[in-house]
Amino acid sequence: MTEIKAKQECPYCHGHADLIHAEDIQGDIEFAEYVFLRMSDDYENVSYTTEISYCPKCGRKLEV
Repeated sequence: MTEIKAKQECPYCHGHADLIHAEDIQGDIEFAEYVFLRMSDDYENVSYTTEISYCPKCGRKLEV
């Protein structure tokens, strides 16, 4: 698979897969006014976000 095709089909930045999915934590990419990485802790109902510009898995530039 070519790099371009991999970026076009990346399940993480196209919203088809969680970056992290464990028993009590989840991480995914969200698109709103800006693009951000959201990490959630189901056990304590805590959520952390940070703005990102590139997919951490494939490196594709992310834009709203």
